[in-house]
Amino acid sequence: MLAQNFKTPANLKITDAEFNALVKVLGMLEREEIPHAPGYGDICDFVSESPTGRPEPQFFNMGFVTGKHDCGTAGCILGWAQHVAGDSLSFGERRGAIARLFQMGDDACNQYFPIAIQDILPSHAAIALRNFLTDGEPRWAEAFA
Repeated sequence: MLAQNFKTPANLKITDAEFNALVKVLGMLEREEIPHAPGYGDICDFVSESPTGRPEPQFFNMGFVTGKHDCGTAGCILGWAQHVAGDSLSFGERRGAIARLFQMGDDACNQYFPIAIQDILPSHAAIALRNFLTDGEPRWAEAFA
């Protein structure tokens, strides 16, 4: 296996805990451990309860963004990072490259995504996440190429 040449958390303007959560999610996406939930609906339809009683997302869907839903989770890159870290992450104000990775807001989605946000596959997200960790920018266009 090749060594990872990720930027440091400080270079990425995130905390060590946020960095570690994103690296873990990247591995899950690249190993295809998170299946895609097609369509655009409510993430709460796609969660199960863990033995600890915490809701656990079961699928990936970038349409399940905008923070926690009534069930307490989200199925986007941010939601999965919060899930693997035990919901203890905030990712600050989500500006700059990290906001472009998470794609907050309709204007950002329309600008960077040539497909509907809910049709972004885990493989697309893995490329964008690896780009962010390696270069500091998600480069979504490359993920869709």
